[in-house]
Amino acid sequence: MLLDKSARSACFREPIIPIVGALIHENPGTISLAQGMVNYGPPPEALVKIESILKAPEIHRYGPVAGTNRLIELIEQKLAMENGINAGQGSKIVVTAGANMAFASAILATCRPGDEVIMQVPCFFNQETAVRIAGCVPVFTNTTDSFHIDIVGIRNAITPKTRAIVTISPNNPSGAVYSTQDLTAVNLLCGELGLYHIHDEAYEYFTYDGNKHFSPGSLKHASRYTISIYSLSKSYALAGWRVGWMVIPSEIERDICGIQDVNLICPPLISQQLAIHAMTVGSSYPKARLGELRDIHDICKRAIMTVHGCCVTSGEGAIYLIINLNTQHEPMEVVRYLIRKHRVALLPGHVFRLAGCQLRMSYSASSRREIELALERLVTGLKELTHG
Repeated sequence: MLLDKSARSACFREPIIPIVGALIHENPGTISLAQGMVNYGPPPEALVKIESILKAPEIHRYGPVAGTNRLIELIEQKLAMENGINAGQGSKIVVTAGANMAFASAILATCRPGDEVIMQVPCFFNQETAVRIAGCVPVFTNTTDSFHIDIVGIRNAITPKTRAIVTISPNNPSGAVYSTQDLTAVNLLCGELGLYHIHDEAYEYFTYDGNKHFSPGSLKHASRYTISIYSLSKSYALAGWRVGWMVIPSEIERDICGIQDVNLICPPLISQQLAIHAMTVGSSYPKARLGELRDIHDICKRAIMTVHGCCVTSGEGAIYLIINLNTQHEPMEVVRYLIRKHRVALLPGHVFRLAGCQLRMSYSASSRREIELALERLVTGLKELTHG
């Protein structure tokens, strides 16, 4: 079954980042708490290498479809030391142009049109779209009141058409950090029923208050059916360079590389070289920023909680908070109002499948001074909307 043009077009939900970006452009001076980025740059030790990288003749040629040997070696070492994953024992590493491409390739390689993919609500909108473009059916299961996994709900959602279960931890958009127990339960369920467990770990370093990141790909026998996805966009501030990778079962390596060859040919060599130098600096680089991010998280939460009629999530990890407004206004109506009248931008929760009037706030893309100014504007706007 192939999707015709009209069916493919119907797969695309509203492109929220460009829409909000256009509103920001139309309202100069708006501070964006919308798109998820970090307020620091790549490691300086890596950036100073760019000039020498550009002088290498091979940098302007094609490279291996799955990534350069040196970067894969560094990834293998990182996975073994930090995630407990021994790549090579039934699994392979494929470097990708970011986590989004990794996820889309994973769906195309493992699912047939009509297959069902279970996703947790709230879910990342680009992943839902990737599932639909592949001709598959996203099946949404609710999480708990604190946005954690409901394993009973997941089990009840499984049908003969189910092909994969998707988890994201630390979570975009909720900031929830899934427990080892819950992720193990999902992974064992996939192993029991012959399903793929696609687990997004793009925010692995961003955990707070003693919450621990866990990689289900480290479990015994998990390499046979687990796809683990990583990104350097947030941790090493390489968003524009588009570097990520996936750890995949060996049995789908040929399909993944075939898909990547068509879409990309190879991950950009200059980006991979910069990634090599960034990863050589090590994870101490992003981890050194966690204290500042945690302080900003607390400032944001305290400010928003002063608004009567607003609730906010605990934010155990990642770089996001979910704000729940007690109002009859639609979330996109609120986003437009906040941008046009108060010059502060957030994302509407409905694009993440959140019910009611909820907003996602990214608190990591601006300096503390900008965040404090943005909070003044946001709190004023929210009080107007909720009469709080």
